[in-house]
Amino acid sequence: MAIVALSSENLGNVQIVKWEGLTTNDTGQPWRRADFNDKCVQILGDFGTNATVTIQGSNDPRVITDPSNAVWFSVTDPQANAIAKTAAAGEQILENPVWIRPSVTSGTNPDLDIIICASKVG
Repeated sequence: MAIVALSSENLGNVQIVKWEGLTTNDTGQPWRRADFNDKCVQILGDFGTNATVTIQGSNDPRVITDPSNAVWFSVTDPQANAIAKTAAAGEQILENPVWIRPSVTSGTNPDLDIIICASKVG
């Protein structure tokens, strides 16, 4: 289990954030950009055998002060389905929590990349 670092590219009113090479039981480094309130996630890579990646959000301040005890929830798509994928996909993220991260919760030998394109609306 590892926390995979994120990389980001700022394009003014658009920001691209990436987590690369996630495998079983990895989570992504939490990303804090609630000011970019329109977010679309793409999940791609090798899912190995039975891997599931979930996109999670949190408003829990312990993400900074006590990360092992912070509470996370599954963010949803516009149809209110949790974003938990077992194959490559793209989804709009309905919620706008303070923190977002990917989490690979199962599978054998996955190698996954998660990319979020976020923009400022309004």
